[in-house]
Amino acid sequence: MRLEARTALYCHEFLHKTFAPNRFDLTYRIEVDPVVDEFKNLGIAHEDKVKEYLRTLNLRIKEIDIQQTDHDWQKETAETLLSEDYDLIFGANISDITESYLIPQLANSTHDDTRVSRPDVLVRLGRNSFGNPAWAPVDIKSHAAFGENKSNTVYLSPLETIAPSSDSSQVGRHSEEDAYQLAHYSCHLRTLGIATDQLWVGIIGRDFTQCAWAELDSITFGVGKKLDTALNKYLKDFSIASEITAASIIQNRDSSHHVNALPMMMTGNYGCPTCEFRDVCREEMEAFDNGSGHVTLLATVTPTKVQDKFPHISSIRQLLNETNLDKFGLESQIRARVWNSEVPEMLDPSKPLDLPSFDIEIDIDLENSQAILMDTFNETVDGKDLVYLYGYGLWDKSISSDWKRATFDSFSNYSDTDEGECEVLLAMWKYLTTQISLAQKAGKSIGIFHYSPHEKTWWRRFAKRHSGKPGVPSLEDVEIFCEKYLVDLYAYTQKISFPTISYSIKSLAPVANFKWSVEDPGGGMSLIKYKTAINPESDNQTREEVIDWLYRYNLDDVRATFAVREYIRAKFPSN
Repeated sequence: MRLEARTALYCHEFLHKTFAPNRFDLTYRIEVDPVVDEFKNLGIAHEDKVKEYLRTLNLRIKEIDIQQTDHDWQKETAETLLSEDYDLIFGANISDITESYLIPQLANSTHDDTRVSRPDVLVRLGRNSFGNPAWAPVDIKSHAAFGENKSNTVYLSPLETIAPSSDSSQVGRHSEEDAYQLAHYSCHLRTLGIATDQLWVGIIGRDFTQCAWAELDSITFGVGKKLDTALNKYLKDFSIASEITAASIIQNRDSSHHVNALPMMMTGNYGCPTCEFRDVCREEMEAFDNGSGHVTLLATVTPTKVQDKFPHISSIRQLLNETNLDKFGLESQIRARVWNSEVPEMLDPSKPLDLPSFDIEIDIDLENSQAILMDTFNETVDGKDLVYLYGYGLWDKSISSDWKRATFDSFSNYSDTDEGECEVLLAMWKYLTTQISLAQKAGKSIGIFHYSPHEKTWWRRFAKRHSGKPGVPSLEDVEIFCEKYLVDLYAYTQKISFPTISYSIKSLAPVANFKWSVEDPGGGMSLIKYKTAINPESDNQTREEVIDWLYRYNLDDVRATFAVREYIRAKFPSN
């Protein structure tokens, strides 16, 4: 069984369900995920853009037709790998047929029946010590090519020359996910005898004017006793993933065969938020240990934390009975108790919540075009990201003691342009500053609530992106505004344990008995609706319908923060 480049990154239960589908009820498998699809499409568009740029340079490029039969695709790959005529290869497919063509013509070349490799780009770097052509894998990514890390080094080369140079070193490191994929290709190339002696690997990132190179065996992760190279970590994880895959294939035929995998709440690009089996696994996790539930269902209790803090514990029941726990373990025990009782508790009862209260309270929530992509994949993605809708709710407590009687509305612009974004943010800025002025004149206190640092980030971006335009505040004005008036409700919820998997507003609002009025509320659906709204081919009726959905969805997001805040105040009244 040949496994692809992401195998070592995949959740073990994903591999289990993928290769032993007969052992599971996959009724709730997610066949289509618009968020994942959009992320993939953005990645493909970015890759196409980079390749188009590379074509304009003085480089000898071989583009292999990936639409031909697999045999011909692999055969052409082998011929190109042996050729002296090319600097770069697009569309290589290295598998069994490729190997059968290569091995007889190379020194120190053997089969690798565990891997299939399709790197975005292969770069020819002369010949290696065996005298064979030396190829280095390069992946094209829509995120940054590397991040800050003082213990590692990258070598930056302009795409015009692309080959790595020791004269261009800079502190930094590829992400672990990128390093794992590059390690997969490099191990395959090394077995075939066509890797570079230094195991060079590269990433062309969002800024595609240069390639960030590193020597694979020099990329390190972890500290102290946990310090290890990316290559070693990949090899260990790939070996485990291979064993799980092999066992799953056997179990698919023989239900009595054991597979060492268990559903757990996983984060990251290859975790639960992007997984087609997430709803299937969720049911299994809740049923774990006769309905006690798996311990990673508890908010903040990740598999990594479990391994570090209490590796012998798997279920919520076990955690409740555990003794000799550290601070994190004791907080996790509170979370376990709350999971069972469904009654929220303070994580540290000795510290007051101190949730502020004002005469006038305004709640705000913006919608930006790539919000769900960044929330899901935890990274800034390539492409236009614009604020197109900003909702608010204004509650004057001197008029009504019921937040549900607050005034709710929003500002919007669906032109998908910088000008449209500026119009929305400027309208909200004028509205909020006007309300602050009116409250001060009336001698009333005023506070503006939001959920997560998202809002502050966008106000700062507003000042920077639209600097100099009429009415746009300076960055200093924005900082003063944020410091004096904005209150992040998310920071207060972190002091409380709720019977929820996460602290997202979508998870907490139902605890406060709040429900969205629109069908299928969530970032995935809002992405679909927004794409429909800005699509020039959408008819007027369809466009009006999706804009109405987004309007109601956004205002319900605003109402949700009101509901959660008042629920918290009722449960944990201030002294």
